[in-house]
Amino acid sequence: MHIGNLFRLSYWLDPSALDHRAGTVMWLVIAAGLLWSSITLILAIRKRARHSAGIPFDIALAQVAAGLIAAAVALGRLYALAPLGLRAGWLIAGAIAAAPLAPRILRQVLRDGVLSDALAVMAFVRPAPSLQPWHPATIMAWLGLHLLGLAAVLSIARWPIWLAPVLLLLVLAPPRS
Repeated sequence: MHIGNLFRLSYWLDPSALDHRAGTVMWLVIAAGLLWSSITLILAIRKRARHSAGIPFDIALAQVAAGLIAAAVALGRLYALAPLGLRAGWLIAGAIAAAPLAPRILRQVLRDGVLSDALAVMAFVRPAPSLQPWHPATIMAWLGLHLLGLAAVLSIARWPIWLAPVLLLLVLAPPRS
């Protein structure tokens, strides 16, 4: 598999992937998916029993569903089951896992003033100094989007995608004085 395929919809929907049975690594994916679901379920049940702070119910439910879907896709890949084994199942599991997290992260990003900072930078104006630094969730979202964008640009340019994290690290490196 070429890493550039991850940015092609035809790769995710290709039914010929079922012609070749997956290797034994899929058993590890099944175990990881079931373990992810069970740990999340146990943590959510403990939170409800103790009425303590922990994983919110919607996030726990999404993580359990995503883990079960990932395990089902891996099982479908192992036994070449047509509806389950398609690669699009991985995207569905990822979308389900991210769905309840995305609004929370977006709220935090807006609270941190990233939109006004980005508009100021695009206008070549120095952003107004904020009173508080960005929240770690905002920083991780910002880095993740930049990494995804770099990977997409490198894929389109037919350059190796492994350069994306290298370029991101080079940009983040402090300048020498």
